Amino acid sequence: MKIGLDKAVHAFIGFMADQVAKIPKLGDRFLGFAALGSLKANPDTIINKVKPWGEMAGIVVDDKVDLGILEAALKEAFEAVPRVSYFGFSFTAEDSTALLKRMQPKEEA
Repeated sequence: MKIGLDKAVHAFIGFMADQVAKIPKLGDRFLGFAALGSLKANPDTIINKVKPWGEMAGIVVDDKVDLGILEAALKEAFEAVPRVSYFGFSFTAEDSTALLKRMQPKEEA
């Protein structure tokens, strides 16, 4: 399944908002939400950084994110490195599952 790059970035920002909400120090949480607000207002910032790598890896093709390839890439990565820390957050395979679920298009009733 493929989704637009913009939708994938929006889902990532939403996922990160859930993580930022757990930051115990109010000042750090404020800065985290400010950074996410900036990315929401200007998603091209993150798209321009991630898109070339995503294209090189075959995850992004024609401004679409292939969720199957992304899932395979994350699975391989977390099998080799079960926990990764970045910007004070730790991520595991369970987090990647939650992110991929968030990226799935909503079924209409």
